[in-house]
Amino acid sequence: VALCTTPSPAITGNSTTGMLTAGNPIMGTGPVGATIKVYNAANTLLATTAVGVNGQWTTNGASFSNGFTGTAAAGVSYYATAQTTCSVSAASVSVTTASGVTAGRCGAITTTGISASTTAISGTLAGTAVAGTVVNIYEDGYLLNSFTTGTNAWGPVDVTNKLYSGNGTTTGLLTIGVQESGKEEQRCPATTAVSCTGPLTPSYMQQSSNGTVGTGATVPVGGTMTYIITNLSPNTFYSVADAGNGNPYASGVWTGGTVNAGSSLTITTYPLVTTGTYNGVVKATSLSATSMCSSLALASAFSVLPVTIVEFKGAHNNKMNLLTWKTASEEKTDRFEIEKSGDGSTFQSIGAVRAKGVNSTYTFTDGQATASSYYRLRIVDADGTITFSRTILLKENGTSIQLKAVRPNPFVNEITVSVTVPTSQAVTVSLLDATGKLVSRKQVRVQGTSDVKVSGLTGLAKGLYVLKVNAGGLELQEKLIKQD
Repeated sequence: VALCTTPSPAITGNSTTGMLTAGNPIMGTGPVGATIKVYNAANTLLATTAVGVNGQWTTNGASFSNGFTGTAAAGVSYYATAQTTCSVSAASVSVTTASGVTAGRCGAITTTGISASTTAISGTLAGTAVAGTVVNIYEDGYLLNSFTTGTNAWGPVDVTNKLYSGNGTTTGLLTIGVQESGKEEQRCPATTAVSCTGPLTPSYMQQSSNGTVGTGATVPVGGTMTYIITNLSPNTFYSVADAGNGNPYASGVWTGGTVNAGSSLTITTYPLVTTGTYNGVVKATSLSATSMCSSLALASAFSVLPVTIVEFKGAHNNKMNLLTWKTASEEKTDRFEIEKSGDGSTFQSIGAVRAKGVNSTYTFTDGQATASSYYRLRIVDADGTITFSRTILLKENGTSIQLKAVRPNPFVNEITVSVTVPTSQAVTVSLLDATGKLVSRKQVRVQGTSDVKVSGLTGLAKGLYVLKVNAGGLELQEKLIKQD
């Protein structure tokens, strides 16, 4: 014969202390539809109520007896039974009402430099020490662990793999609660932030596929920007993204478990097809089982411009230099400012030409040609965005040298240098590393425009290189980036 039994109900105490709060209704859970009877430790019936459809019951609104008013009294213990058509259950576990609220005991967390990797925390209490006082450790309101003390010192409390770093303002905050024996807990207001021990702040240099570098560099439509990143940390993820909205510019790269001093890595963006100003930032992120910490480098702006200089060249004629350039994909360009330099470093504006439109040809005459004249174009868009062309060098004796293109940049195994000279002459192409050490040299005879290929570069280390092109005593140079 099957026995019919009714499960015992439960009285719900405080989630941390398990005790009832004096002056509050007694509540609990039980079988749906069952009749709940609440008793004190003297087995006196105090209240009769029913379990609702949600499986919960309360003495609020119950039928009372023996002078009970529906709320728990300090220091009194209570239990309950559940009755169904089947049977009456066994008594629930007895729950005691706190005799009062712990007060004046809030001290401080004395452990300093707490981060996600901290394994133990200690502190002190205020007021008069009480045996059996429990200190509860919380992070963002979640209980991590507890410690029982009879003095005003507590800890160390084990928090191994329990802490996580936050922003230090609204998350990642540690607090304590203090509960003297038989009393309710006092939640203390003081907070201690769990710090984020992130990787080293990365350093970097940015270089466009057109050779311009640093803040203010420009990228032609469809071109790329390469970041050479140093000051690396092991087991760290490096990414390049928009400093404002966080959208990625490129695929990120992980470092291994060991990073040598002075080592670097390169990240090249996806092809940039939308014109405008970009503000890129390099982010280094380390990830552990309990925390994710990041370090950001300073953001650096660059522009993607619609105009492309297809050709920029010059010729010396009767003490004047005639400059000629052609454009493609010209859009929203306002003007071309012609800049001149005697040393290839410091440039001054000597004139301007208004933009005409797509696929246009322009000329400009410098009537004050010097023995050696460097020229470049300062391209100004309607919105004020600025970019620069490659530099050309003209001599009054008619010699000149022009770099029409250097591709690819970044490079892996081979570089193709498109160079223009007016007469047949020897052209030397040299590649130097960041320390100035020569790593490759090639000399060929060129007349007009020719492509010079420099191969066998696979074994070179990643990083920044300088390309120098010499012809007839003239020299132009451009920075390149080596990738794996």
